[in-house]
Amino acid sequence: MEIRDARPEEYAAIAEMTVAAYLAVGVAPDAPYMAELRDAEHRAKNAELVVAVDGGRLVGSVTFAPFGSEYAELARPGEAEFRMLVAAPAEQGRGIGAALVAECLRRARVIRAPTLRLSTAPSMHAAHRLYDRLGFHRVPELDWEPIPGIILRSYAAPTAFCAHCGSPLITGDHAPCRTALTEGPPDWCPWCRTPTPCPAHHAT
Repeated sequence: MEIRDARPEEYAAIAEMTVAAYLAVGVAPDAPYMAELRDAEHRAKNAELVVAVDGGRLVGSVTFAPFGSEYAELARPGEAEFRMLVAAPAEQGRGIGAALVAECLRRARVIRAPTLRLSTAPSMHAAHRLYDRLGFHRVPELDWEPIPGIILRSYAAPTAFCAHCGSPLITGDHAPCRTALTEGPPDWCPWCRTPTPCPAHHAT
C-alpha cells in the first residue's frame, strides 16, 4: 500500500469515496457537510490531501492541516490536525486508517508540530478505537458544535520521539525517561530520531 499526496486526476474519485464512507456511518445524504466532503480539489489546494493506494486503487484518504490552513479547526499555533479520514467501505479493516494517521504523525514531525489534533463524531466508534490504540487522548474541553446539536469529540496526540529512549512518545511509559533527561543531555533528536547532536535540528 502506497501513501502519498493526491493527484488532480484522482480528486473526483476521492470525493466519491469520502462521501460513501460518511454515508456508511450514518451521515445523511442531504447534510450540509456533504458539499465539503465532495470538494477534494479545494482540500488539496488549501491543505494537504493524502491518499492510500493499493494495486492502483484508491483505498483511503485524509486531509492534513497545519495551523493556519483553512482546514485547521482545533490546531493551535505550531500544531497540526487532520480531518476527513476515510477508508473505502469495501476496504475497511485492513489498517488503511492507521497507515494514514501514521503519515499525518510523520508530517507533523517534519514541520516540528508537537501535537496532532482531530475531532470526530460521537457515533464513529471504530474511529475512536483506532485513535485510542494509536495513543491519542481525549481533550473534552475542546469538544465543539459545528452546527447546533452536533457535538464533535476532540482528540490529540504528541508527535515527537522520546529524547532519552528514542521511541515514539505515543507508546509506552516515559516517566523514567523524563527523570533521566533531568540528569543528563538527550540521547536522541525528538523530531527525526537520530543520535544527538542532530545535524538537522541541532540537538533539541
